Amino acid sequence: SSLHGRLHERPRRMLGASVRANLIQPSVFTIFVFRNTMKMKPLFICYPRCSTCQKALKWLQERGIEVEVRDIVQQNPSEAELEEWIDRSGLAVNRFFNTSGLRYKALNLKEKVRTAPREELIRVLSTDGMLVKRPLLIASDKILVGFREPEWAAALSEKR
Repeated sequence: SSLHGRLHERPRRMLGASVRANLIQPSVFTIFVFRNTMKMKPLFICYPRCSTCQKALKWLQERGIEVEVRDIVQQNPSEAELEEWIDRSGLAVNRFFNTSGLRYKALNLKEKVRTAPREELIRVLSTDGMLVKRPLLIASDKILVGFREPEWAAALSEKR
Protein backbone atom coordinates (compact mmCIF):
# COMPACT_ATOMS: atom_id res chain seq x y z
CA SER A 1 0.00 0.00 0.00
CA SER A 2 1.09 3.57 -0.65
CA LEU A 3 2.47 5.90 1.99
CA HIS A 4 -0.58 8.16 1.51
CA GLY A 5 -2.93 5.25 2.13
CA ARG A 6 -1.10 4.23 5.32
CA LEU A 7 -1.02 7.80 6.66
CA HIS A 8 -4.68 8.29 5.87
CA GLU A 9 -5.73 5.00 7.49
CA ARG A 10 -3.68 5.22 10.68
CA PRO A 11 -5.94 7.72 12.56
CA ARG A 12 -9.01 5.68 11.65
CA ARG A 13 -7.50 2.48 13.08
CA MET A 14 -7.20 4.22 16.44
CA LEU A 15 -10.94 4.92 16.57
CA GLY A 16 -13.65 2.47 17.60
CA ALA A 17 -15.59 0.56 14.92
CA SER A 18 -18.79 2.61 15.32
CA VAL A 19 -16.92 5.89 14.98
CA ARG A 20 -15.09 4.58 11.88
CA ALA A 21 -18.43 3.60 10.35
CA ASN A 22 -19.79 7.10 10.94
CA LEU A 23 -16.70 8.64 9.34
CA ILE A 24 -17.12 6.45 6.29
CA GLN A 25 -20.90 6.61 5.99
CA PRO A 26 -22.80 9.38 7.78
CA SER A 27 -26.21 8.46 9.06
CA VAL A 28 -29.36 9.43 7.19
CA PHE A 29 -30.24 11.61 10.18
CA THR A 30 -26.94 13.50 9.91
CA ILE A 31 -27.49 14.12 6.19
CA PHE A 32 -31.11 15.19 6.81
CA VAL A 33 -30.13 17.65 9.55
CA PHE A 34 -27.27 19.07 7.49
CA ARG A 35 -29.41 19.40 4.34
CA ASN A 36 -32.29 21.06 6.18
CA THR A 37 -30.18 23.56 8.12
CA MET A 38 -28.57 24.92 4.97
CA LYS A 39 -30.20 27.93 3.32
CA MET A 40 -31.78 26.32 0.30
CA LYS A 41 -33.70 27.80 -2.60
CA PRO A 42 -37.37 26.87 -2.78
CA LEU A 43 -38.05 23.87 -5.00
CA PHE A 44 -40.25 24.67 -8.00
CA ILE A 45 -41.75 21.50 -9.45
CA CYS A 46 -43.25 21.91 -12.88
CA TYR A 47 -44.01 20.46 -16.26
CA PRO A 48 -41.93 22.64 -18.63
CA ARG A 49 -44.54 22.54 -21.43
CA CYS A 50 -47.36 23.66 -19.11
CA SER A 51 -48.30 27.31 -19.73
CA THR A 52 -49.35 27.81 -16.09
CA CYS A 53 -45.97 26.53 -14.91
CA GLN A 54 -44.21 28.86 -17.37
CA LYS A 55 -46.31 31.78 -16.13
CA ALA A 56 -45.53 30.95 -12.47
CA LEU A 57 -41.79 30.66 -13.14
CA LYS A 58 -41.79 33.99 -14.97
CA TRP A 59 -43.74 35.54 -12.08
CA LEU A 60 -41.12 34.29 -9.59
CA GLN A 61 -38.22 35.51 -11.75
CA GLU A 62 -39.80 38.97 -12.11
CA ARG A 63 -39.83 39.24 -8.33
CA GLY A 64 -36.24 38.07 -7.95
CA ILE A 65 -37.21 34.82 -6.22
CA GLU A 66 -34.61 32.21 -7.08
CA VAL A 67 -35.80 28.63 -7.20
CA GLU A 68 -34.43 25.19 -7.96
CA VAL A 69 -36.46 23.90 -10.94
CA ARG A 70 -37.43 20.23 -11.14
CA ASP A 71 -39.28 18.63 -14.06
CA ILE A 72 -42.16 16.62 -12.60
CA VAL A 73 -42.05 14.07 -15.45
CA GLN A 74 -38.29 13.50 -15.31
CA GLN A 75 -38.24 13.29 -11.50
CA ASN A 76 -41.68 12.41 -10.15
CA PRO A 77 -42.24 13.13 -6.45
CA SER A 78 -41.76 10.07 -4.26
CA GLU A 79 -44.31 8.76 -1.77
CA ALA A 80 -42.19 10.12 1.09
CA GLU A 81 -41.94 13.58 -0.49
CA LEU A 82 -45.66 13.72 -1.22
CA GLU A 83 -46.56 12.59 2.29
CA GLU A 84 -44.30 15.26 3.81
CA TRP A 85 -45.60 18.02 1.51
CA ILE A 86 -49.24 17.11 2.06
CA ASP A 87 -48.73 17.09 5.84
CA ARG A 88 -46.85 20.40 5.81
CA SER A 89 -49.34 22.09 3.48
CA GLY A 90 -52.33 21.33 5.66
CA LEU A 91 -54.28 20.53 2.48
CA ALA A 92 -56.28 17.41 1.76
CA VAL A 93 -54.56 14.87 -0.49
CA ASN A 94 -57.13 15.43 -3.24
CA ARG A 95 -55.79 19.00 -3.68
CA PHE A 96 -52.56 17.47 -5.00
CA PHE A 97 -54.28 15.76 -7.95
CA ASN A 98 -54.25 17.34 -11.40
CA THR A 99 -57.98 16.84 -11.91
CA SER A 100 -57.96 18.45 -15.35
CA GLY A 101 -55.20 16.17 -16.64
CA LEU A 102 -55.67 13.51 -19.29
CA ARG A 103 -54.16 10.76 -17.11
CA TYR A 104 -56.49 11.58 -14.22
CA LYS A 105 -59.47 11.29 -16.55
CA ALA A 106 -58.14 8.20 -18.36
CA LEU A 107 -57.68 6.37 -15.06
CA ASN A 108 -61.15 7.47 -13.93
CA LEU A 109 -59.77 8.67 -10.60
CA LYS A 110 -62.62 11.01 -9.70
CA GLU A 111 -64.46 8.45 -7.56
CA LYS A 112 -61.28 6.86 -6.19
CA VAL A 113 -60.03 10.22 -4.91
CA ARG A 114 -63.24 10.61 -2.91
CA THR A 115 -63.21 7.14 -1.35
CA ALA A 116 -59.71 5.64 -1.26
CA PRO A 117 -57.52 5.80 1.86
CA ARG A 118 -54.91 8.58 2.02
CA GLU A 119 -51.95 6.15 1.75
CA GLU A 120 -53.35 4.63 -1.44
CA LEU A 121 -53.88 8.07 -2.99
CA ILE A 122 -50.31 9.11 -2.17
CA ARG A 123 -49.07 5.86 -3.75
CA VAL A 124 -51.10 6.60 -6.91
CA LEU A 125 -49.75 10.18 -7.08
CA SER A 126 -46.18 8.91 -6.79
CA THR A 127 -46.54 6.68 -9.87
CA ASP A 128 -46.89 9.45 -12.44
CA GLY A 129 -45.89 13.12 -12.34
CA MET A 130 -48.71 13.99 -14.72
CA LEU A 131 -51.21 13.11 -11.98
CA VAL A 132 -49.78 15.74 -9.62
CA LYS A 133 -51.17 19.28 -9.61
CA ARG A 134 -48.56 21.73 -10.72
CA PRO A 135 -46.68 23.85 -10.26
CA LEU A 136 -45.63 23.07 -6.73
CA LEU A 137 -43.49 25.48 -4.75
CA ILE A 138 -41.79 23.80 -1.80
CA ALA A 139 -40.22 26.35 0.54
CA SER A 140 -38.81 25.76 4.01
CA ASP A 141 -41.92 27.21 5.64
CA LYS A 142 -44.72 26.67 3.10
CA ILE A 143 -46.05 24.55 0.28
CA LEU A 144 -47.97 26.13 -2.61
CA VAL A 145 -49.99 23.91 -4.94
CA GLY A 146 -51.12 25.22 -8.32
CA PHE A 147 -50.45 28.80 -9.38
CA ARG A 148 -52.89 31.40 -8.17
CA GLU A 149 -51.12 34.75 -8.30
CA PRO A 150 -52.89 36.44 -5.34
CA GLU A 151 -52.25 33.40 -3.12
CA TRP A 152 -48.60 33.22 -4.10
CA ALA A 153 -48.14 36.99 -3.65
CA ALA A 154 -49.61 36.84 -0.13
CA ALA A 155 -47.65 33.71 0.81
CA LEU A 156 -44.32 35.03 -0.47
CA SER A 157 -44.67 38.68 0.57
CA GLU A 158 -43.11 38.15 3.98
CA LYS A 159 -40.09 36.55 2.28
CA ARG A 160 -39.12 39.84 0.62
